[in-house]
Amino acid sequence: MNRLVLTLFVFSFLFASATETRTNSHLGSLRGRVTDASSQILPGATIIVEELNTGVTTDVNGFYSLELPAGTYTLNVSYVGFESKKVNITVDNAKTQEENISLSEGVELKEVEIVG
Repeated sequence: MNRLVLTLFVFSFLFASATETRTNSHLGSLRGRVTDASSQILPGATIIVEELNTGVTTDVNGFYSLELPAGTYTLNVSYVGFESKKVNITVDNAKTQEENISLSEGVELKEVEIVG
């Protein structure tokens, strides 16, 4: 009886592992770095995947990483004081794609005077 239980447990574990591997093979990775026009890093930049309504922010070194289902997506990249940028990317199954993104400085905020 114990041998039967052990055998069933092993087969259940192997089946669950095979299912998990098969599921993850439909994902691809996207990574890169967000900088300005002079290659200065932009920590805290936001990368939104419009089709999935999800996203990440860059780390202190300007790097980001996403795991996405295979497909074509539009990234909306933004940072305070810089113009937002849309980038079209294609993610392949079980592959890592690198997409470095450079943002242009936006219009400076003008002084606002409040008279009361």
